[in-house]
Amino acid sequence: MRTNIFFRIVPMCWLAIPAAGSAEPFAHAELFLGRFVKPPAAARSVTLGLHANGAPLDLAIGKTRDRLIDESVQEACGSNATCKTKTREAIQKLETLSDADWARIESAAGSSATLDQQLDQLVASGQITASDKQQIETFVSKNATTPDERRSTIALARQVAETRANILLAPYGIVNLELLQITAELPLVLTLYEHRTDIGIGNFNTDFRFGHHFDLSVLALGLSYGLHLYFPTGGGAADPAAYSFLFHSPRYLHRYLTWAPYVVFGADFPFVTVQTYAELVSMHRVRGGPGVSNLQYFQYGVGLTILPDFLISVVGELSGLAPLNNASDFNALFGLGGVRLRLWLLELGVAVQAPIFQKVKGLNLPPIAGISVQKLASLSVLAHVAVSF
Repeated sequence: MRTNIFFRIVPMCWLAIPAAGSAEPFAHAELFLGRFVKPPAAARSVTLGLHANGAPLDLAIGKTRDRLIDESVQEACGSNATCKTKTREAIQKLETLSDADWARIESAAGSSATLDQQLDQLVASGQITASDKQQIETFVSKNATTPDERRSTIALARQVAETRANILLAPYGIVNLELLQITAELPLVLTLYEHRTDIGIGNFNTDFRFGHHFDLSVLALGLSYGLHLYFPTGGGAADPAAYSFLFHSPRYLHRYLTWAPYVVFGADFPFVTVQTYAELVSMHRVRGGPGVSNLQYFQYGVGLTILPDFLISVVGELSGLAPLNNASDFNALFGLGGVRLRLWLLELGVAVQAPIFQKVKGLNLPPIAGISVQKLASLSVLAHVAVSF
């Protein structure tokens, strides 16, 4: 166990008060987004917590949602101002449909002829006008060509018409043994609509992480490696979250079984912990529906934690994705800054994440083909609360 040099030098400074518990190397080196070195078993054995992600622009004024509608309408109407106005009005009509009416529209969307018949029934019942029908068909035909794209585009029209925000919640539990740390997580998607709130279930996932620490007195080195498995237990309602939070796609794309091996290297100094990691993500479709049969991409990052063993610590991260196979949408780099507060057994954290660059075209991410909604989360807030024993 290393001695806290800063605590010796500045005993009266409140920042120098170490967090409760052990000063073992990598005891408090968790990152918000990236992989990190497994903590020693002496530092903590059981952790129960909750991760939460949200896009504050959606929550505040919905500007990103409006931009997405504008981009889709622009694709359908070009520079025709009258067409744009009528198409926006027609899209908003979809919000008023009952769930039963919507289910019939969605199932018919794969065929232009069948979709036309369903829209005719809505016109006959007075739920939409003939003009609305024409604009919806124009919107779909200009944004989609294949049956899967037609289904996806009509689903997108409904989604952007009434969605106000997506909040991701992920309760988790960790058991930390001498060499192995086991994590289990069940992601949830809280979707806020104009008139209701829905809860969708993501993919249950487990992480098996091994760790080794090498104490060199003035610093410690750490090596971890593991395998993260994501099981296709979720529902289709969780899929849009993969666009808004690209880094968490395996948690929310319900048609895919995913395995992700990774390795982490770290150096733990008295005041600073530096960690870097590399990960291969391999997703395999095991349910029918749109989307490529398999895709692979590379995930990487570096994290810096200042004052990791004290009451308040500061975390900075760079995390990126690089496409390997059928994964051109997974090409982005994110920056993150956050703080953590530790009060005995309780730990609280909050961070802001923003893209440095992203080249998402909507070519590989199911089920919304051809339209990128990654822009919905150009700025994201990450938070967590945990209790460790």
